[in-house]
Amino acid sequence: MSSWSSDAFGVSALTPEVEAGQTLFSSSSGYSVLEFIGEGCFGKVAKCRNLATKESVAVKILKQDVDFIPDTEKEVSILEVISILNPDHTNVVKFFERFEHMGQTCLAFEMLDRSLYDLLYERNWKPLALNEIRIIAKQLLVALDALKGLGILHTDIKPDNIMCVNMQDQPFKIKLIDFGEAIPASKVQLGMWLQPTGFRAPEVALGLPFTEAIDVWGVGCVLAFLYLADNLFPAQCEYQMMKCMVEVLGQPEYHLLRPGIYTQYFFIEEETADRPTWRLMMPEEYEAANHVKAEERQSFIDLPSSLDDLVHIYPKGEAAEFEDRKAFVDLIKQLLHLDGDQRISPHRALQNPFITKSHVSEYTDSCFTECCTSSRLNTSGTMISVCPTEASADREINSLTQTNIGITGLLMDYLPAPIMEIQLSGLLMKDYLPAPIMEIQLSGLLMKDYLPAPIMEIQLSGLLMKDYLPAPIMEIQLSGLLMKDYLPAPIMEIQLSGLLMKDYLPAPIMEIQLSGLLMKDYLPSPIMEIQLSGLLMRDDLPAPIMEIQLSGLLMKDLPPCSYYGDPASWSSDEGLPPCSYYGDPVVWSSDEGLTSLLLLWRSSSRPTDYTAAASAFSGCPKTRIKTFFRDCCWRPTVED
Repeated sequence: MSSWSSDAFGVSALTPEVEAGQTLFSSSSGYSVLEFIGEGCFGKVAKCRNLATKESVAVKILKQDVDFIPDTEKEVSILEVISILNPDHTNVVKFFERFEHMGQTCLAFEMLDRSLYDLLYERNWKPLALNEIRIIAKQLLVALDALKGLGILHTDIKPDNIMCVNMQDQPFKIKLIDFGEAIPASKVQLGMWLQPTGFRAPEVALGLPFTEAIDVWGVGCVLAFLYLADNLFPAQCEYQMMKCMVEVLGQPEYHLLRPGIYTQYFFIEEETADRPTWRLMMPEEYEAANHVKAEERQSFIDLPSSLDDLVHIYPKGEAAEFEDRKAFVDLIKQLLHLDGDQRISPHRALQNPFITKSHVSEYTDSCFTECCTSSRLNTSGTMISVCPTEASADREINSLTQTNIGITGLLMDYLPAPIMEIQLSGLLMKDYLPAPIMEIQLSGLLMKDYLPAPIMEIQLSGLLMKDYLPAPIMEIQLSGLLMKDYLPAPIMEIQLSGLLMKDYLPAPIMEIQLSGLLMKDYLPSPIMEIQLSGLLMRDDLPAPIMEIQLSGLLMKDLPPCSYYGDPASWSSDEGLPPCSYYGDPVVWSSDEGLTSLLLLWRSSSRPTDYTAAASAFSGCPKTRIKTFFRDCCWRPTVED
C-alpha cells in the first residue's frame, strides 16, 4: 500500500502506561484522566477533565512505536489544516492541541457522545427514520464540502467515525472524527489502498485514479447502513464486497475496468468477437488467483437486486413517506455512482430533493413530518424521538443554508471563496473560515468571520496582509488556481505560487493611496467599476474600512473628480474632456477625445488598431490616451 509520506523516523521508546487518576500536562493546561473510553492499534482514548476550563475532553494517547510516528505526524498536519474551519458549522471534530507526555504524543479533542454504530447497537439494530437520516446526511455533506474546499480526503468514513455530539440535548447533531487516515488531495497516488472494506469506493478497489469523491461514496454507504441497520456491501471480505457491488449496482463499465491496476484481482478478461470483456470471478477462481478465501456474505437482510428495491423493503405507508423514500433512494444512487467522475458532489447533493424536502411540498409540514419522523420501527422501546415538527439539529443545519446575510454575489466572487472549489452558494462563508481575524466592518458584518489566517507577510496599514488574503493556507494548493477566481476580473492568468501579492498582480495598476501604501500592488485596474453583487464598491464597502477612504481613491490618468459627486462636476483639467462616467454612453461626444475609447472599454469591444484609435482624438494628449487604454482596459501594445 502506498503512503503519502516517506518521512523516516528513528524514534522508539518504552514509556509507562498512562493510568486513570494521572494528570497529563500541556503548555496551556493540565488534563486529569478520568477513564479510558477507547483503545486501538494507535493507542488509547481517555476521557479527561481540563483543569483550566473544567470541561470534559477526549485525549488520544498515541503509541510511541516507531511504526506509528509517521502516521502521528500526518494526522497532526491534517488537524492543523482543518483547524481553520469552524468545527460547529462544518461538523468536524474540534481539535484543541497537541502535547507530549513522557515521550507519548497526546491529541486533545472535544468530548463527544457516541458513534452512529453504537447508536444502532443501543437501539437493538433498529434503522433510523428518514427524517433522522436526513439530518445526519445534511451534516455529513456540509463536512465533505468543507473538506473538499481544503483539498482533504478523509478516506475513513464509516459509522464508527461519525459521532453524536449529545443525543439528549442535540438529537442527531453529529461530528466527523478520526483524521488518522486523511490525506491531502495533492498527495494522492495511484494504487493507494484506502477506506475500510464495505465502505471502499470502486475506484480504490480497482486501483484507478481517485479524488475526494471516494468520501461521497463512503457517505452513501453510511446512509444505507442507517436505513437498513446493516452494511449494504459486506465488510468482512473484499471479494464479497465487490460481488455485492456488481449485483446491486451492476458491473463497472469497460473503461473503468481496463486501466485498473487491481482489476485482475476480481475480474477475468475474456476475448469476444467484438472486443475483450471482463467478468467477475467465481469464488473458487478468486481463491485460486489470490490465495485468499472468499468468505460467505453475512447479513441480517437479503441483498437487494438493485437500489430501487430499497424503496419497497418496508411497508408502503403514507404517500408522503413513500415519496420521501423514493427521494432518499435517488440520492443514494447518485452518491453510489460507480464512476467517481460522475458521482454527485457534496455541494450538489445538498440541493437534492431528499435534503431540501422539495419533493413533498404538496404535503403539509405536519403530515409529512409525522409520517417520516414516526419511525416505521416505533415499536422499539429504545427509539430516540425527534421534535414533533422538526429536530432541533435539523433546524440548526437548515439555518446554515439560508443566506440571511447578503454574502452570495457580494463577497463570494471577490474574497477567498471558493477556495479549491468550496461551494458557498447557500452557505455562509463564516461556516468555513475561522473567527476572529480582523474587526473590519464590511456591510455591517465583521471581516473576521470570513477570511483565513495566516497567509502572507505584506504590511497593510501596520497589519499583516497575511491576516486577510487567501493564499496558500497550510496544505491548500493554490498554485494552479487563477487569481481571477478570487478577485474581480480582469487580473490576467497569473499563478498563485506563494509569492508576495505584488508578484502576481499586474503592475503598474493604479496609484491609489492605501493608508500610506500604494494600492497598485494589490488591486487590478480599473477600480472604478468593480461590481459587487451588481453594485459599485462605494455602495457596498463602508468608509472608512481600516481607515481606507474609498471616496478618496486617486486614479492614474483620470481627471480629478468627486467620486460621489454630480457627473457634471468631473473636471476637464489637463486636457481630459468632461464626461459622465455613469451616464448614457450616447452623450459621450466623439469630438471630446477620450470618448470612443471609453465607449469601447465599457462595451468590452477591442479595436483592431490601438495606435490609430489613439491618434484619432485631438481632445487629449495621445500619450495619456494610450496609457489609460493600456493600463485600464486590455493592456494592448501601443506604439508611439
